[in-house]
Amino acid sequence: MSVYVTPVSSTLLPVTVKAFSAITGVPNSIETTILTYAPIGYETIGDIIIGGSDYGRFNIYINTVLRFVLRTGPQRYGGLSLQRPMEFTLGDIIDVKVIHYNMSYTADFETTITGI
Repeated sequence: MSVYVTPVSSTLLPVTVKAFSAITGVPNSIETTILTYAPIGYETIGDIIIGGSDYGRFNIYINTVLRFVLRTGPQRYGGLSLQRPMEFTLGDIIDVKVIHYNMSYTADFETTITGI
């Protein structure tokens, strides 16, 4: 994984959806994988968009190491918008996992990874 030294403007390059996944019926207090993504070569990731039917703590792992934590609040959506996109290569793995703590019911979550 590399991080660009200078900012990259997505307005100059086409942004594509690299991966999307949704999961339903997530029980409370159990970390659950929403999406596992393995680049098929050199790929640049710019955003990871997350959301769900309840508040959540979204853990983003790169090569099994926790690298980012995002929490959603009243709006129930959020995103990791990287000012300097990360470049991945064959063999890298991105996992997006969620934990929610609403004891009353199960919840649904989704995530999208975009890149240039």
